[in-house]
Amino acid sequence: MIERIEGEVLERGHIWVLLKVGPVVLRIWTVPRGLPDPGQRTALWTHLVVGEALNLYGFTDSRDRELFLRLLKIPGVGPQTALRILAEAPAEILLQAVADGDVHFFSRISGVGKKRAMRILSELKDEVVLPEVPSGVLDALVALGLSPQEARKALNEALKEVPEGDEETLLRKALEIRSLS
Repeated sequence: MIERIEGEVLERGHIWVLLKVGPVVLRIWTVPRGLPDPGQRTALWTHLVVGEALNLYGFTDSRDRELFLRLLKIPGVGPQTALRILAEAPAEILLQAVADGDVHFFSRISGVGKKRAMRILSELKDEVVLPEVPSGVLDALVALGLSPQEARKALNEALKEVPEGDEETLLRKALEIRSLS
């Protein structure tokens, strides 16, 4: 198994990169997020898929690779579909969409559709661990007209900015964040 690979980026495509590793040039299927420009060095966490051909998939972030591997375990999700899903957003945002039960987020990705999106949410929901949020703040945001998903998203953003804030501070920050978006 090839765990990680380092080399010089020769060329980047929409979902691939040519990486020069010593005298060998490899085509690695990847998302362009986080890749440096051609001529610069990078390191990728990898996964080798053996089928009719050998396909090497690479990720700049190990969390993206772990999510890719988990997506491959879902019936109907192959490597290219998993890669398209990861190209949509970083693992953190994808997992937030799972936690929110956001079928639309996944169904708009090419090759996924509503039925497969619901399957992805079903398969991944138990693996998502979100930080504990003050329920009073969440309830207040919903009472002010936000959907539960919007309220949770705003509160999670507020928690990132003021992790030690009391409920009043978190509520103000979440409303401020919501008004900016």
